[in-house]
Amino acid sequence: MTTRVDAVMTRTVATVLARDSLAHAVKRMRRLACGSCVVIDEGLRPIAVVTDRDVCLHAEWTNRPLSDLAVQAAMSKRIHVCRASDSAREALEQMELHQIRRLPVVGDDGRLCGVVSLDDLARLAREQQGWIGTAVAEAEIGRALGSVVRPHWTEEIYE
Repeated sequence: MTTRVDAVMTRTVATVLARDSLAHAVKRMRRLACGSCVVIDEGLRPIAVVTDRDVCLHAEWTNRPLSDLAVQAAMSKRIHVCRASDSAREALEQMELHQIRRLPVVGDDGRLCGVVSLDDLARLAREQQGWIGTAVAEAEIGRALGSVVRPHWTEEIYE
């Protein structure tokens, strides 16, 4: 049996709106002890992600207080998501392809229902030692991690 994303995802997600301040986003991250917020629209659909790194880079670049800066200015320009019904392997393949550590998870209605992280998938691989094709193998996690942490330059932050 294949492990689905909804079996390993985190259901409590830090969320913000694009119009919220970066100070608000940082408070949400601190409250939930995480390094990113999913940016949602009024219909609870994910439209972007903003990370603690995005916040720091944008604040340094603009030299303005976080309370004066909108999430929209620092958030990602693209969003990659997976469905709750996707397999853990499909989520891992997306992370590797797009060099990201976390994927917002949507239900069939397109609304945010969780986040699956590389950490979640690594725990799954560890729990299923001796993997026999049902989830993800430790070697797959290692390959994905190598891809995610490979240096890459993104100019979208400064556009």
